[in-house]
Amino acid sequence: MGHFAFKLSVLAFIVTIILTGCTKTNSTVETVTTADDMAILTNLAIVSMDEQEVYSDNPDLGIYMLDEGIASCFLADATDLTGNDSLRSRIRHQALIACLRSLTLTETQLPLVKEDLRKYNVCNQNAISRARTLYHELQASYRIKYHRISQAYQSGAITATEFRAQVSELRTTFKRELRSMHLREKLDDAFKRCFRLLLADLYSTLTDRQWNAFKECFRGQTFASIPVSAPMDRKGSSSI
Repeated sequence: MGHFAFKLSVLAFIVTIILTGCTKTNSTVETVTTADDMAILTNLAIVSMDEQEVYSDNPDLGIYMLDEGIASCFLADATDLTGNDSLRSRIRHQALIACLRSLTLTETQLPLVKEDLRKYNVCNQNAISRARTLYHELQASYRIKYHRISQAYQSGAITATEFRAQVSELRTTFKRELRSMHLREKLDDAFKRCFRLLLADLYSTLTDRQWNAFKECFRGQTFASIPVSAPMDRKGSSSI
């Protein structure tokens, strides 16, 4: 009888080891999968910086970008989750906030997600401030370049076709130079770090179903920004 009891205890020990091993394996797989999801979402957010449009429809501004060339998802804060400020509508409609607002957050979760966004906004402040400084320095020099081309067109020194071509080239080089400055200053790295921290906070706040809904929504909407119309072919201006 004692021998049989010993066998049972050994068998129970082996089963416990197997089950523990399976649990750890499943936990590891889940952790890796979540890390992969967060890496994908973070990269999508950074890619949205490259999707920012450059405009030339305002002669006073010359060459410019909305939100000083900073993707809306990096400008989000806690007020966007429930607010309706018309000045921040573009930020509310970008993927991060739009997807969070699409979730049915409980009364307990809502203040937690707002706190996650508040921390995210604080984390981003240094990078945002530096990005704005770089933008205004570059935009000032391109405004001068634009006005030179505009004056040449106004005086008849260049044709409308030449004007449009030169303005189009200005827009292209402006965007390229600004992104180069961002990379040189390691702003993308700073934005990535803050976004990754936000995702970790959200993951701990949301249920599995909500997290899955959020990540699928973000993947689908990252590049679905609200189109901003601009006047076309005005004398001394172009939105090509």
